[in-house]
This record gives sequence, C-alpha cells and structure tokens, in this order.
Amino acid sequence: ARDMLSSCAPARACLLRRAAPGYCAPARRAATTLSRRNRSSSARAVQDDLLSPVLDAPMAFAPDAVGGVSVALPLLAALVAIGGTRTALYASLQYATAGFLGRQIARESVVVELGVDTKNLYYYPKSTKMVIGVDPDVNTELVNRMSIETQIPVLPRATVIAGTADADLFWGQRAGSVDAVVTTGCLAKLSDEQVKTVAKKAALVLKPGGRFIFVEPASGERGQKLFDAIEATFAFNEPLEFDGKWATMPFVPHAIGVAIKSQPTGTSVEDGEANLKNIRSRRRKR
Repeated sequence: ARDMLSSCAPARACLLRRAAPGYCAPARRAATTLSRRNRSSSARAVQDDLLSPVLDAPMAFAPDAVGGVSVALPLLAALVAIGGTRTALYASLQYATAGFLGRQIARESVVVELGVDTKNLYYYPKSTKMVIGVDPDVNTELVNRMSIETQIPVLPRATVIAGTADADLFWGQRAGSVDAVVTTGCLAKLSDEQVKTVAKKAALVLKPGGRFIFVEPASGERGQKLFDAIEATFAFNEPLEFDGKWATMPFVPHAIGVAIKSQPTGTSVEDGEANLKNIRSRRRKR
C-alpha cells in the first residue's frame, strides 16, 4: 500500500476518499501519515528558503531594538501605573463625596443642587424632602427616572446657575428657604466672577444654619478663590470647614468642605466683596 501510494498521487487521493471507518484502515492510516510527512517537508523547505536571507544578515540592528524595548517597557509600566492611580483616586473621591453628603445633609432637608449630578441622589439621606436640580441643560427625563429609582423627590429646574437677573436671584426659591446648597464639580466650569455670584446667591437662599456644601477641583488657585468668594459674603461662619488631605491630593486636588450660614450681622454682601482682598482664609494661613 505504501509503495502504491507513494508512486501514484491520484490513487492515494482516491483511496483516502473511499476509505471509511472499518474499511481498509491500515491503508488509510498509511496514506494520511505519508501525506502529512510530504506537506511538512515541503513547508520546511519553503520556510528555509524564505528565512535564510534574514538569518544570514548581520545583527547590527539588534542592540537598537533591544534598547528601544528596554526604554519602552518602563515607560509603558509608568503609564499603566498612573492610569491605575487616577482610577483609584476617582473611586476614592466618589466614596468621600458619598460619605460627606450623607453626613452634612440633615433629615427632611430641602436641597438646591447646582449642576444636577444624578449619582448624588444615591448619596443623599433617604429622608431628604426635596432636591431642586438647577442646570441650564437639565435632562428632565433622566432626572425623573433617577428620582423614581432612588425614591428622592427631585424638581428639575432649567435655569442659569450664575445668573444675576431678579427672576433668577435665588434659583427660583425664596430667600432663606433652603437647608443646603450642593455643588460637585459645577463651579469648575464657571469664571471667578461667576463663582462669586454663586456664593452670594447661596448666602441669600440658605436659612440661618443652612449649609453650602462643595466638592470642587482645587488645582492652581481655584480652591483658594472659592474660599475667598464664600468668605467675602460675610454670611458664613469662619473658619470654613474643609478636608486638608484632599486639598493637596496628587493628580486630583479637591476642595471638599462646607460653609455654615451664620445669623445676620448687618454686614452686606457688597461690603464683603469690597473687602475681599483683606480676607485670608484658613487654608491660606497655613
């Protein structure tokens, strides 16, 4: 069978096609083995022909290639480490935000949230009476859906955050009618003057003892300017309460703190803004 198959390719192919289980098994195995050997030998011959110029070439390029890999691998490892660090810090920031909002917002509170970060609804106490979500581009459908899911009443309000018109003075609320004003990243999109406007409006809309709660990026002077804007209202207790660890956190420094509205003292908001340059916040004193 081997002699016949090796000398006659058509016969070998015919025999392979006709060979069924139980029919001429030795011939079928012999044909299959021989065919595999022939294919393997042909493949090795082609491989040797293709690789011989490369294998015989000088290896002058090898040190450069190895050097490039030795530089690239530590760089890649550093980028992966930085990415992992940022991810871990973001998760830690969300955990800190959840705990902070849960501690600072009292039961049965009426809250004005600037920017409408819907995941904050999971962080508010379940006893929260109402959240007024203020955003010029508020997604009413999403907010309503999240309100049903978290079982916290939410009133979406499509209005500007730092507007100065009379109709928008207190984000649609009466003066002294709100227990807390919350901003988590909203102020980072505003100018310094707009941040001052937001601080004024928070001072006006909050009840005495109400809380202006902020979780805001603090890179550069942004954190300090926020503190200065709050203190310039002369409407909040001093010093401001904030987390010093997050204020100096690598990669993602944040101003996480609360300003508690004090009882009226007769000092106007305009006087506070005029004396802003004479104010030194607790953070700057350090």
